[in-house]
Amino acid sequence: MYKEREKVKIARKYLVPKQLENNGLTETNAKFPDKALNVLIQRYTREAGVRTLEREIGTLCRKTAKEVVKNGKDFSLNINSKLIQKFLGVPKFKHGEIEDKNQIGM
Repeated sequence: MYKEREKVKIARKYLVPKQLENNGLTETNAKFPDKALNVLIQRYTREAGVRTLEREIGTLCRKTAKEVVKNGKDFSLNINSKLIQKFLGVPKFKHGEIEDKNQIGM
């Protein structure tokens, strides 16, 4: 079971470069700051490993590649929480919000 910061390091070192290459992008086309990776981990994945995280990064890369094709190969996108929500839809999980409110049976 990986902690969030370990997942960010794994994504930074292995998953993002792999997905960029698989989708014909360079690091200048799509920039994934640590804050964006944290949003992905907290709001779009909930697992012990990183398989779903890799899928979500791949989805972002494919949609970024589509934008690069539309706007020219020098086009660059900074991946942020707003863009993640636009590309992936409504967050699947509410990180830290449910724990703050009283729930039935808690």
